[in-house]
Amino acid sequence: MKRLLFLSLLLGLIPSVKADSFCTLISESEPDVSLKMHKPYGGWGVGTLSYKNDPEYLLQIGISNGYGGQYYHLKNYDPNAIAYDSKLKHHYLKHEKLETIGYGPFVNFVGNQLARSTPEAQRTSGKLKAFMPNLGSLYYYSLSGNTKKGEYGRFNLSIKMKSILNASEGFFIDSGGCRKYFAYGWD
Repeated sequence: MKRLLFLSLLLGLIPSVKADSFCTLISESEPDVSLKMHKPYGGWGVGTLSYKNDPEYLLQIGISNGYGGQYYHLKNYDPNAIAYDSKLKHHYLKHEKLETIGYGPFVNFVGNQLARSTPEAQRTSGKLKAFMPNLGSLYYYSLSGNTKKGEYGRFNLSIKMKSILNASEGFFIDSGGCRKYFAYGWD
């Protein structure tokens, strides 16, 4: 009986595994810029585009029906927009009052090889990478062009804005644990 009591006390002290699991994709060119994604569910997931770990934008990644290409949606950030459904054990994006900036393809690479179209005989191993071809232009045109003197905007970029813009033009590298976000690839 004492052993059972001791075991239950010991187990109560061990932190439980949070359902709030993440994967992080880090910009290849700007390490201060990352995509922090919640655990995916049913082929899609939600997360944030962050600068120095501070969320700047919301991101939604999914797989299209039919052809099956992956896509992303870039939305203005709202700290209360991501919710967790404890019954289904997944995160989702509440769509109320969220402005969509734009969307485009989420392209997977393995090393420098395009994951979806590289013939099996030519595949070599490498890090999983993601590229979003029009993310840079979506970000740039989401910035205000009507700024007053001394304010930052499209024509007067801050250091943070320049970093996000540079990162948006390049690859985001899987820092571990993001395999479920890559519909195409090989391990």
